[in-house]
Amino acid sequence: MFVSLTALAGGALNSFQRFAIPALTPVILNLCMIAGALWLAPRLDVPILALGWAVLVAGALQLLFQLPALKGIDLLTLPRWGWTHPDVRKVLTLMIPTLFGSSIAQINLMLDTVIAARLADGSQSWLSLADRFLELPLGVFGVALGTVILPALARHHVKTDRSAFSGALDWGFRTTLLIAMPAMLGLLLLAEPLVATLFQYRQFTAFDTRMTAMSVYGLSFGLPAYAMLKVLLPAFYARQDTRTPVRAGVAALIANMVFNFALLAVVYQIMVPPELKAQGVMQALGKQPGLHLALGIASALSSYLNLALLWYWLGKSGVYQRRPGWAGYALRLLLACAAMVAVLLSLLWWLPSFTVMDKWDRIGWLAVLVGSGGATYLVAQVALGLRPRHLREG
Repeated sequence: MFVSLTALAGGALNSFQRFAIPALTPVILNLCMIAGALWLAPRLDVPILALGWAVLVAGALQLLFQLPALKGIDLLTLPRWGWTHPDVRKVLTLMIPTLFGSSIAQINLMLDTVIAARLADGSQSWLSLADRFLELPLGVFGVALGTVILPALARHHVKTDRSAFSGALDWGFRTTLLIAMPAMLGLLLLAEPLVATLFQYRQFTAFDTRMTAMSVYGLSFGLPAYAMLKVLLPAFYARQDTRTPVRAGVAALIANMVFNFALLAVVYQIMVPPELKAQGVMQALGKQPGLHLALGIASALSSYLNLALLWYWLGKSGVYQRRPGWAGYALRLLLACAAMVAVLLSLLWWLPSFTVMDKWDRIGWLAVLVGSGGATYLVAQVALGLRPRHLREG
């Protein structure tokens, strides 16, 4: 309940261009969970319950944190029933397809997890852990851009200012790719170092690191599509078109299942040895590790299909026209990414495997890799002409 009310309050503030308070609100959850783990857990008979209580307290504090800002824009009123109000009915009508359209990636992952349960032991965990790495760039940048751009697009649509609508969308696409492309390449190259540094302790072995890294390879390939969808979906929602994202989402959902089985068949033929195949398909699926790679790739491909369909229908609507300068932007992005990849590959070639390093060596060298790659990309972008004004809308 508290989380839902917090999200509602944050949406209201965002619609009034008040982004700072909703953006800071998740910090409260992190602080409460840290306090629960470090202070409350040692005092309980069942330590894990501390995190449950921490989330409950955080939900209440997050809502209280946003109430003064709501009062400042005169939106802090007592709740009352209003099911018959035409605006409430309109919101409900638009909300149901919106929920589905925004949840396609999560539904795909859930279906992948169900299939992974039939694969080798550990496949579900390897897939779930890999998804955590995608949530960082998506949660920090993709969702943030989508949150900022939706009110702007809605405002331009209400004013019937097609040029401004198209310009805001163009800015969103460029900014998203500016972050998503190097993030994808970084995850592809640093999957094993990241997994080993964060998880390879106690029962989590070097084998688990390699298997989780395989999931990261598959899922991170789709990162640009996941991020672009966070910007593209608001272009439909701002125009109160919630049906088109559902059409694309259903197609992507069906395609994901088709891709899952097709890619599983391909990976099965490549990875499973003849003696294991002789035991039968189900036995081989349950014993051969690494087949979960197909599920990650399938999710990525279905997201690109979702993106392609929405892009096609956006073009048919005529509300988006590409702004000049995309060729130069793409070349700059390509060269900066190439420079980053070259630096990371050079360092990885020189370093030993992260699976055999001790904890502090992993942490230190991972910091060097991330810092070197990020700095190279940023310096290359600036050297090729990127300036702060390019990051501002309009």
